[in-house]
Amino acid sequence: MRSTECLRCRLEHGYPTPSLGRDAVLAEALPWLKERRIWSRGRFGSYKYEVANQDHSLMLGVECADNILFGTKEMTLQHPSIVNAGSNNELLYSKRGFVDA
Repeated sequence: MRSTECLRCRLEHGYPTPSLGRDAVLAEALPWLKERRIWSRGRFGSYKYEVANQDHSLMLGVECADNILFGTKEMTLQHPSIVNAGSNNELLYSKRGFVDA
């Protein structure tokens, strides 16, 4: 697989601002984009402020590449409470890997 296009935009100041309907919109928008071979990630691409610092943004890229190449789960994008050292109420680890609780 080879990337053929890249869009880059520099913003001096800006933060994604969550809204009450954000998760429902993202649950539709991100899969819609992915069906079109667009993985929208990073501070502005995934629109998740809780995983939008530099470390998170780097991991979003790493996990995105792993998802494209190997089909692995994107933990930082899908489970921010786990990667932010919150209590793990979302996933359990088994011999088959991570499974939804």
